[in-house]
Amino acid sequence: VRKWSLMRFYTVLPPAPLSQSLLGDLEAANVHVSVENTMHNGRGSRMGLADVLQIAFYGLLLLLLVLQLREMAGGKTSSSDAVSIGNSGDSQNFAEVAGCDEAKAELQEVVDFLREPEKYEILGARAPRGVLLTGPPGTGKTLLARAVAGEAG
Repeated sequence: VRKWSLMRFYTVLPPAPLSQSLLGDLEAANVHVSVENTMHNGRGSRMGLADVLQIAFYGLLLLLLVLQLREMAGGKTSSSDAVSIGNSGDSQNFAEVAGCDEAKAELQEVVDFLREPEKYEILGARAPRGVLLTGPPGTGKTLLARAVAGEAG
């Protein structure tokens, strides 16, 4: 047979009005009650090791998720792999473009229009919004575009 007087139970008291009536009822029933304040910080409870480990676990999980999403998006996480694509400082012109005589002639008209728009506006021409260069890879489309940019300034 167990002796109930040796068993211990731990509980949290309800709010103040209810706890006063509960304590009165327990004392009337001859129950020994001891009250301890467990509020060690402003939040009302202590953070134990399990809480800290749980927060660390979720933080690590979030970090891995962000890194995985970056990798899936194709972004690099380090800046050492960055390649700078900018103006090389050398402007190209039509003298450097070999072949493509018909395309060069038409693009020289565009460059002339960009340099002296008044001459063409008198005739009623409008400035071109763009030029579409088509053709298979390796036929010099980029070289022609750079030459136009170099000639037009």
